[in-house]
Amino acid sequence: YLAKHKLSSDLKNFDLGSVQCSSEFDRKFIYEAISTWYGSVANFTDFVQDELREELVSPILSSSMPLAYYLILVTPSLSVYLEVFLALWKGGAPSDVMISHALASLLGYCLCWCPAYLALFIFLCDRFASPRSSKCRDRLQSFAIGMIVLIVSYAGNIAARYSFEQGLYHSMVWAVFALFAVALAGCKGRWC
Repeated sequence: YLAKHKLSSDLKNFDLGSVQCSSEFDRKFIYEAISTWYGSVANFTDFVQDELREELVSPILSSSMPLAYYLILVTPSLSVYLEVFLALWKGGAPSDVMISHALASLLGYCLCWCPAYLALFIFLCDRFASPRSSKCRDRLQSFAIGMIVLIVSYAGNIAARYSFEQGLYHSMVWAVFALFAVALAGCKGRWC
């Protein structure tokens, strides 16, 4: 994430005079070509700092990821909860227990909460991507972001488990809350 912010800054502050060439012949040839194509070196510099920067950096700077990619990332936990669901079904569990599990664990946690906390992870990494005064501070920041996301993930897992244990009503409430969380993350992450 730091590299994409550096690219944006480098293009915004582009100066053709600071670019190095391997030979004077190359330098003269490049300057002549630029003057022919863009009218002047100043026009080329403006083009790089504005139009080219916007065209190259806009897609990179958006910290969004398609929803399908999030769903691929949650496939392992989804398969675990589907296995539990199948065990409940094969074991003859009452339908309200199965529906409660489907709402709390499959829908609430796997399909809603997990993509929401992954979106939070990407947002935090992008938001705080700036060099720190030391490598130790960089690592501490990365550790802190990881811990925040881990806590959010664990809280969702606990909420799903508690909701399932409390019954259908609690599972519905948790699923609605998780749907709200993923909708909010999706709108911020540009899934909407």
